[in-house]
Amino acid sequence: MLRRGEGTPADKNEAARWLLRSAEQGYAPAQYMVGYDYLTAGRQAPAALWLTRAAEQGEPNAQTCLGVMCLQGDGVAHDPARGIALLSKAAGQGIASAQHNPGVTFAEGNGIVPDPEQALAWYRKAAAQGYAPSEFELGMCYRTGNGLPTDLARGHALIRAAAEKGYAEAQFSLGAILLEGEGPLAADPDASERWVRKAAARGHPEACRIVGLMA
Repeated sequence: MLRRGEGTPADKNEAARWLLRSAEQGYAPAQYMVGYDYLTAGRQAPAALWLTRAAEQGEPNAQTCLGVMCLQGDGVAHDPARGIALLSKAAGQGIASAQHNPGVTFAEGNGIVPDPEQALAWYRKAAAQGYAPSEFELGMCYRTGNGLPTDLARGHALIRAAAEKGYAEAQFSLGAILLEGEGPLAADPDASERWVRKAAARGHPEACRIVGLMA
């Protein structure tokens, strides 16, 4: 309430004090929120401390954040095995972003041996929940035949679904596809420009460059 100003004037400092008090008593959701606040403030060391405490109690959002930190070596030791283990635990509780991130790691081989089959399995789990980044990655795999039989129609549908959720990479890719058309998807220059402009509005760098050239 104090944090959002619900029924009382917002007081972030007072909210932080109560949140920390709750976290110090071992309440996992509060520990996650304290850790996340530190993380967004760029204070990785205390973030890792509180996220670890929450993750050890099975808090899925903390497991997700800490898992990503381990994969990236951000504020903690670069430890892909630990990162994937944490994300797997969160994924088992239905956290879509936790299902997506191991897919990226297995696809890119960030500190591990690349495993396209594992990547696709994780992307499918997150895409089944409508998670746009996974829909896009899975769509691109169908489009290019990367680990899957080429299926342009299915690939386009997944990329469009991600684009409609506001995922800039998907918006830009859909715009690029529509410029000249591809397989069953006919060229539509007007729609192409609309999608590129949407991607630019979300900060996609190449889309911004192209829109700048249109001006």
